[in-house]
Amino acid sequence: MKKLFIFMLTALITFTSVYQLPVFANTNSTDISTKYTYYDDGSYMLEYIIDESNSGITRSSSTTTKSKIASYYSSSNVELWYVKVTGTFTYDGTSSKCTNSSVSATSYDKNWQISNRSANKSGSSATAKATGKLYQNGIVRKTINKSVTLTCSAKGTFS
Repeated sequence: MKKLFIFMLTALITFTSVYQLPVFANTNSTDISTKYTYYDDGSYMLEYIIDESNSGITRSSSTTTKSKIASYYSSSNVELWYVKVTGTFTYDGTSSKCTNSSVSATSYDKNWQISNRSANKSGSSATAKATGKLYQNGIVRKTINKSVTLTCSAKGTFS
């Protein structure tokens, strides 16, 4: 029995060290929702929402800042680049409004370049856009135009 336990523990440690999965630091499971978009070559885009501030809650309304991040990963689970929209929202149970929005986008891989960064707000939504281009030998091999929209409901639910 002891040998079986040691074998299973060794297998678990080996599995977790060989297969690197995306990890989200400083997040609470209630603050995160994820969406995956897969591409033909096995790469994928992972979208998730994080809380950027402590909500300022009053009796009748709330103000909070959240971000929605779209991270592009290779087929071997290496993060290559991301685009992030950050929005500040007010909501009171009957309506919501985005009061500010910003964009950030960064490449972690020298072959990927990010351009066309923009952010805007409209009603209860904040949107950021960016273009990721894969260059090989000076030639663009792949282009991904990504738009990320963060929306707040009247009751403060984010999507």
